[in-house]
Amino acid sequence: MVVTSSTPMGKRAGNAFVIGDGTLVVTAHHLVFEESEQGEHQMPGLVRLFSPYLGDDCEGEIVAADKELDLAVLKASWRGHPALQLADDNSILSAERMQIIGMREVIHSIGPDANEPFPESLTFQREVLPVDFVAVRQQIPRFILLRGIGQLGKGWSGSPMLLPGSCKAAGCFVRLHGTTGQKATSAEGLAISQVKRLVADAGKEESLRRAKAALPRAKDGVDVFLLTRCAYRDYLRDNYDSAFEKVQKLILVRPESAFAYALAGSAAQEQGKSDQAEQYYQKALTLNPGATALQVYYAQFLSKHQPNKALEILQQMWPFDRFKPYVALFMFNVLSERGEFERCAEFLKEALKVNANNA
Repeated sequence: MVVTSSTPMGKRAGNAFVIGDGTLVVTAHHLVFEESEQGEHQMPGLVRLFSPYLGDDCEGEIVAADKELDLAVLKASWRGHPALQLADDNSILSAERMQIIGMREVIHSIGPDANEPFPESLTFQREVLPVDFVAVRQQIPRFILLRGIGQLGKGWSGSPMLLPGSCKAAGCFVRLHGTTGQKATSAEGLAISQVKRLVADAGKEESLRRAKAALPRAKDGVDVFLLTRCAYRDYLRDNYDSAFEKVQKLILVRPESAFAYALAGSAAQEQGKSDQAEQYYQKALTLNPGATALQVYYAQFLSKHQPNKALEILQQMWPFDRFKPYVALFMFNVLSERGEFERCAEFLKEALKVNANNA
């Protein structure tokens, strides 16, 4: 599936894959966290997951992350979503080759700096490379280094690394490294053993078990997935008329999608249609009143013409530590416009108590 992440510094998109009971999603740390140039400070993004199997999207909650390993595990709402099996340590250590599968074309076409046309159909890119070595720490596979890079590169991060000829995930591809001159010569992935460790440390081991019942495949899932991504691409490129037109089609086939209404609201807002934007945001909130990103974006929309209402929404989210990185910034925007700088400082200091290295 595709994972996107939004922070005040920008938006990112990459690959991800499902494990366990369908609620655990593995991806690369750098796809969901924004870092400062020196890497000393970071901020988690507002994360969304998009499944072509279901033709659906949901918020992704970061349940485990390791910056050093460049791994992140997210929680989705799709119990029963088809999931990859997990390779055991012996299979990883003895593997001679790995197959990496990703949606490079889709990722390239929706990135903020994308200049490639959006693909007309969904195809998965595959690359099979020999294993150079598997690094082990305390007898547990840590990372997998592949000999050569093939077509791997930008747009592949977060892709699963499979044992060839199987549906068993052995690792998660995260980066290229090793250079001869200016060219990368090897590819690195983190062993799935490290994902198991992160999940266990987060107290989510129960979710590694397969769900008893599988969610059915949506017949129009791929078409809806492509339509959603194409509308999102147009929005990122400031083609708001085109984005709005596509999202209207999306609402017809997914009238229960809060994301579709939120995107329609954002596009209408950028078109200067405030009343229409308000209607779409209200519909989105009715469909998913607990959505973190939706409440933040709605508060941002209100901040220009109904700042008191915007503050009311943000203050309701404030008691929850995981929301504070975003809420503090948007409160700052509203309060600084009113000259209430002491209150700005209070909220920012409180947010930094949750994470002193918040970028």
